[in-house]
Amino acid sequence: MKRKVIVVCVLLLVTSGFVYLDARLSSGTVVLDPARLSLALEGWRGTEFPVDQRVKEILDTEYILSRDYMNRSGEHVSLSVVYYPDNRIGFHNPESCNTGVGMKVLGRSSVPLAIGGDRTIEVNKLLLGSSEPVKAIYYFYVTGKAMTGNYPRFRWEMMRQ
Repeated sequence: MKRKVIVVCVLLLVTSGFVYLDARLSSGTVVLDPARLSLALEGWRGTEFPVDQRVKEILDTEYILSRDYMNRSGEHVSLSVVYYPDNRIGFHNPESCNTGVGMKVLGRSSVPLAIGGDRTIEVNKLLLGSSEPVKAIYYFYVTGKAMTGNYPRFRWEMMRQ
């Protein structure tokens, strides 16, 4: 019994050390504003969509960018960026958000995305719909210097930081 009490006390002490360290490390958080992304990108022109305050409260961040970009051919691409200045958020997959508003996942895959030079990352492709037209959503995660489409790796990198 005495040994169990000592083990519990040691675990609590170690845990409190991690909590203290986390508070010290996150005090110098860098904030990036995604709204600084240009409305003109290589032949594409963007239009801002306002983000409802309720959505910001649900996602627990003020840093949400929602835009529609159109090229000269009339093709449209919607861009959404959700940014958290620190790792203290219970972040979830886009599947959770979109199925929560009544859409159904019709397909999942991953595709390579060129990110500069000869570097690529695997991004997720999600096909969603409840009626026509079907929407294709491409997404990936960034935390620190890690860019990945792999959600468990993303969570691991968040914890590591």
